[in-house]
Amino acid sequence: MVDTQTNKPVVGRIPRDTLNLDSLQWIDNAFSKPTTLDSFQEHIGTLPTAKSSFSGRPDKFVLPGQGQPYSDCGEPVIYLCPRCGHLKKNEDEGKNCRRATCPKCYHTWAWLLAKKAANRILHATKVAARQLGRSRKPIHVVISLPKSAWILFHDDYPAARRQAYKLLIKAGILGGLLIAHPWRQKCVLCDGDIVGSWRVDAETKQFTQKERYCTDCGSKQFKWIDGPHFHFVGYGWTEHTKEIEQDTG
Repeated sequence: MVDTQTNKPVVGRIPRDTLNLDSLQWIDNAFSKPTTLDSFQEHIGTLPTAKSSFSGRPDKFVLPGQGQPYSDCGEPVIYLCPRCGHLKKNEDEGKNCRRATCPKCYHTWAWLLAKKAANRILHATKVAARQLGRSRKPIHVVISLPKSAWILFHDDYPAARRQAYKLLIKAGILGGLLIAHPWRQKCVLCDGDIVGSWRVDAETKQFTQKERYCTDCGSKQFKWIDGPHFHFVGYGWTEHTKEIEQDTG
């Protein structure tokens, strides 16, 4: 997901005052300070704001690729050899603005952010081996907020994130990356859960969906519904999950 004010993925870290001193600090890739810009209609070349463009809905979550591309996004790039003068035309990807809002270039933005996050997560085993203990392999955990807290997700996102931190600490999580998702996919036919898998081409940076289907009826038709939740990728041991669900919903 993208924060429309900063064009950055919606991630966060646990505040230091909520962690034990021996706990691993969360990846410090949280929100930047809000940047304001009244409007811009025209530009020459790529302005500094190209990497932090703005949406007309600053208070809402939006999916990547929902904005407008630049006039030259996707156009072929000509490479010149400085030794022999040979020209080569690259038509596979073309010019790329690397903005989250660009419908032509957001795949590259996502790939670069994912690569950076993966490198930092994996590097934790080298710089915080003692704190991690036996937890040396990253795990994936989904944190679903109770319906009573759904309104916080849109009206007071920092408060919703703090609730997710508390749930993770109770479940034995040490630290990692936290990504917000405002919606869920449900089956059109039976309202069952949809599961899917993706891969990323290392050269083209394009996402390829391998499979997506309903776990109950096998249908591949889905719909988007409200369902604020978080995805965690990092270190720790999940425990007390049933008790947490009973206590918090």
